[in-house]
Parts: sequence; structure tokens; C-alpha cells
Amino acid sequence: MNGLDHILDLAEHSGCRRLHLVSTAYVAGLTSGFCPEELVHPSAFTNVYEETKCRAEWLAVERCRKAGIPLTIYRPSIVYGHSDTGRSLLFNALYYPVRTALFLKELYERDIHERGGQKAAVMGVRLDGDGWVFMPIRIRVDEESGLNVIPVDFLSAPLGRSGKMSGRTASSIS
Repeated sequence: MNGLDHILDLAEHSGCRRLHLVSTAYVAGLTSGFCPEELVHPSAFTNVYEETKCRAEWLAVERCRKAGIPLTIYRPSIVYGHSDTGRSLLFNALYYPVRTALFLKELYERDIHERGGQKAAVMGVRLDGDGWVFMPIRIRVDEESGLNVIPVDFLSAPLGRSGKMSGRTASSIS
């Protein structure tokens, strides 16, 4: 958390009027049930990423309170590529299955263009009228939980407008 320490030092010594911290919805770790938008005390985490994000929130709250700097914490869920293009600069977590789907798309597309598409057809893969590859992929998720993802442009657009997001996705801690 040395990077966050440096940012907090800068905020304290620069006359910062408000600090915005992007965290994750998964700071609650293995906590189940309702999770209000406040600091959490999970008993365990799924991975180190969740744990360090939780610790970062606590550190930021402590340091900002001490310095009198209002703090807003944003907790997006799983952030993935651009909503229109799917473009991403990182390929981790969610991207392993996406990269696998892209690999399969390219295989089936080659089958369609070079071999008549018999293997693709067996799997329900086809080209639509605009030349797009249609691949019927189902992602099984818990009916009550859903799939909690957000495109990077949906997250960054509101942050770019003075860091203002709706109260449903951000917590202000003064």
C-alpha cells in the first residue's frame, strides 16, 4: 500500500479538498447477506486483492479523517472492457473465459469461411446478415446473485464528471 500512502501524503500536504478512492464491491470478502455502503469487517476474504482493497479503504478513511479531507469511496463490481468494442488493456479474472470465447469464435469463423462451416453449425455458430459471428454461449449464474459486471466506460464516464456518481454506487465518508 505504499502507493496509497504516497497519494494520501500528497493529499494532506497539497490542500486537497476531497479525495476519491476507487475500491471494489468485493471488500466484503466472504461476508454474506446485505452489505451496506460503509466500512466492513469481513472475517475472511476470497483472495488477497479483496483484502488489500479493504485495508486500503480503512487506511484512507483514517488518514483523511485525521487530515480533515472528505473522502468518497467508489465500489464498482467486476470491471471489464469497453461496452461497445470490448477492448481492454488487461486480461485477467473475467478475461480468461472471454479470451477462450474469442479463441473459439476465431476457430468457428475460420471453419465457416474455409471449410463450409459444418463444425460451427453443429455448435449453433453462424454468421448473421452483417457478417457478425453468432455464438450461443450461456453463463450459468446463481438465480439470486446474477452476474455482477460493469463496462469500464460505464464506470469511468461518471468519475470523469467531477467524480460524481449516484448514491447507490458511492459512499461518502467525512
